[in-house]
Amino acid sequence: MNIRHLALALLSLLPLHAEPDGALPPPPLSYRIPSSENNPLLEISKPLEWSRLLPGQIHADIDAAMRKYIERIRTAETVEKPTYDNTLLIFLENATLMDAFYRAEVLIRLRDSPEHRKLATELDKKYNQVKEALFHNEHIWPILKKMVTQDWMRRQYAGRHHFITRFMAEFRDNGADLPPDQQAQFIIRENELAALKRQFAANLADAKAAWTFDITDYKILDKLPPEYVKQENGRRFLRYHIAETILGICPDEKLREALWRSLQTIGKESHDNSDLIRRILAVRQKQAEVLGYANHADRIASRCSINTGAKAAEYVRNSLQRLHPAYVRNMKCLQDIKAQLTENPQAELAPWDVPYYSYILSSIYLKHFVDFDKMLTSDMVLQRIFDRLSHMYGITFSERTTVYLEPGSNKKAPAGTVEVWHPGVRYFEITDKTSNARRGAIYLDLEYRENKETGIWTIPVTTYPHPLQKVHCSVISSSHGIQALMYPAGIQHMLHELGHVLHRFMSNTEQDYLGFQTSVDDFDEFTATLHANLAKRRDVLTSLMQPALTTEAYLDYNNLKEYEDIQTQFRILCESLLDLEIHMHGNLDVSQDLAASEKEILRDYLYLTPQGENLTEYLPFCRNTFIFAGGYSGLYYTYFRSEELATCARHRFFDESMRFRQTFLEKGYSKPASELYGNFMGIDPSPASIQRYLYLDPDLEYPENVETTPAPIKP
Repeated sequence: MNIRHLALALLSLLPLHAEPDGALPPPPLSYRIPSSENNPLLEISKPLEWSRLLPGQIHADIDAAMRKYIERIRTAETVEKPTYDNTLLIFLENATLMDAFYRAEVLIRLRDSPEHRKLATELDKKYNQVKEALFHNEHIWPILKKMVTQDWMRRQYAGRHHFITRFMAEFRDNGADLPPDQQAQFIIRENELAALKRQFAANLADAKAAWTFDITDYKILDKLPPEYVKQENGRRFLRYHIAETILGICPDEKLREALWRSLQTIGKESHDNSDLIRRILAVRQKQAEVLGYANHADRIASRCSINTGAKAAEYVRNSLQRLHPAYVRNMKCLQDIKAQLTENPQAELAPWDVPYYSYILSSIYLKHFVDFDKMLTSDMVLQRIFDRLSHMYGITFSERTTVYLEPGSNKKAPAGTVEVWHPGVRYFEITDKTSNARRGAIYLDLEYRENKETGIWTIPVTTYPHPLQKVHCSVISSSHGIQALMYPAGIQHMLHELGHVLHRFMSNTEQDYLGFQTSVDDFDEFTATLHANLAKRRDVLTSLMQPALTTEAYLDYNNLKEYEDIQTQFRILCESLLDLEIHMHGNLDVSQDLAASEKEILRDYLYLTPQGENLTEYLPFCRNTFIFAGGYSGLYYTYFRSEELATCARHRFFDESMRFRQTFLEKGYSKPASELYGNFMGIDPSPASIQRYLYLDPDLEYPENVETTPAPIKP
């Protein structure tokens, strides 16, 4: 369920009576707290009772919130003289509806099962009903267009200008200007697209679950822990979640080749995503065309600082060309390592060699990290991460006692505890040191489970800082295990997700419920990347990993990090180019193999063997959930763009972290992120300007902060 597009409408149609100093308005007299006894999914006054959130209850609660939403829509339809009170304030309670969708999504992603997949499909349809009721309402849209032409609207301060501009753009992007017959088809295609994306993700999850690789005859793997192996009919099979790790550390080249070839079947064969990919592209192209765009990439780019798909592709190609020589040097380094270890000067790398010899290289640099578990604990590192952020921002992290209750048990959590959906989940509250005001809360779910979405990610649980509970709440989930915090890469991943969370929590303006939930733009990953880059600083990393991280260990790690950063950024750029090219052209030739299409797009950048076999690692179409099941289609390059923005800002950010809180984080999305960045850094954040500072003239001093004037609202 992609709930970004509607969130602006539902969460931004909220009280706009606060003064520019950021004080939140009081709730209207008509506001009523949903009953947690009857509708636990809609709870706002305390942590959720997760054990009560069974699929039937989720449906009932969302239906209740939708009925309230429709009532408020009907009230707004009769407005003749639009004001803030009778157009925007009237939608205050819709934050509860959006939170209900988010909370259901948490359980869907953390408890994969046929029952929850069915729930996801059904909720997608309800979500699109909500979109239709608002964006295609024949009365609301004319009222809003009339409102933005009023003299009193032009006199509003900058934050409200930005708010209403984005709000109107969201309506247009969802077909508000289309004739009724085209609007009906638009919603049909939205439902089709949601179903296709769900099926793509389900196919991939099923492919990973069904994947088998017989290791019975590979004696080198006899001592694998039982949680990594499935026993069946006297044979031993490797579990998918450990396969990539084995590929990277196994010295047996024949085993690596067999394992690598087996992994290439994921997303193909019995769980083939090829047809789904073509259908997803076709629907996206049609939606873009009816909205007046040449293609989906242009539609997405219209809300970004790089405002066309072609310009974004040019930015990615230029970045690839600049990074390509360093990438080639890295690959030749791996080839030299293989030649040395195999005592064969003519040895050529194969695709299954790249992860292994990368591991050999990392082992050389990380030789000091072997005994970390004797000097550190993961809890120690986690607390130090919290302490570092506390020092930077003047906040505190306090852990609450949690309790797990079986779903449907009808039990109550003991007084003073917080209920969670799994015994391993932890709960932390964040407060300001000076005011002691609560800013937010985080659920940490860091254990691997087979029915849990893989990777590390965050999702909101409570979004709008409600007048009765001015606290955001988010979930951070990881399948890597908390022990990943014992290493710099794990610390970097955790800081990345905490960067997303803090961006939500710190916002302190009238518009603090906007940008982090609306359509993704090319600044969406900036704050997360900026915080992740803290782990690249020697003083920060040393403080987090003392006494284990010695000076020698850090210097070795830093050398390795340069190698890894090049590999990672080159992979992101390759996937970004694939993303943009297929969405600019709108379809893939049915007769052409997907792998052949990928290689054709990347032909100028791939690292090939003398036999023409590709060694460049990138996530192929058939497994790329970011592009085909998530919210980053046409915009995957934002990860690289954010890295450039963060690299440019990292020293000033660290030296002036409290000022960053005040001038960027606390401003929320009351102004465009590019404007806030420019005000903090004193430079134009366009790609050309940022690259000038990073690559052409890195010794330039930043000018003083420059405040900018907002553009007029477009009717």
